[in-house]
Order: sequence, then C-alpha cells, then structure tokens
Amino acid sequence: MIFTDIEKSKILLFWVQVEVEGLSCASPSAMDLKEKFIRRAAEKYDIYLKNNLYETGGVFAVPFKDKENIRIELNVFASEMEDEYRAVHPQMEWRMQSTNI
Repeated sequence: MIFTDIEKSKILLFWVQVEVEGLSCASPSAMDLKEKFIRRAAEKYDIYLKNNLYETGGVFAVPFKDKENIRIELNVFASEMEDEYRAVHPQMEWRMQSTNI
C-alpha cells in the first residue's frame, strides 16, 4: 500500500532513493521504471511517499523492519528489467541508497 501522509506515521521509516542509469533514448524512461518498481513494491510492503508518486524522483520509505527486503526486491526487479530491456538499454544499471527526506 502507498501512503502519502507521513506526518501521521508513528513507525520508524527507512528512506531510500532508487536510481537507474544507462538508459538510451528509447522508452521506457527512468522515471517510468522507478514508478513501476515502487508500485510493485507496494503490493508487498507499505510504501511511504513525501510527495505523490509522480513527484518522488525515486525517493520513498518503508518501515525500518523491511529495509533489507526492499533491497532484495530491487535486485529481483532490476534483474527482470535488465532481461526485458537488454536490447534497448544494454547499459542499464540500478542503485539504491539510503537518504534523508
């Protein structure tokens, strides 16, 4: 589930930023792929956004207890996207790092 009202969250959040680089001019864009990842992760984990999904720039939070799981989720997702888009984006590279909001 995706939450945007982080002020009411009483749990400890782990903020991360997802980046994808090495994309050519072909579709999909980096923002499309980041949004796809966040939506997919929200099917399994509670995702907290400072702004709406279209303004995140790949920054979101999960409950601290899920911080390792979200890293694993990105590894799986990145592998799938690299397989799917290898022909158009052969240099695709995904990164996740912790961040402050």
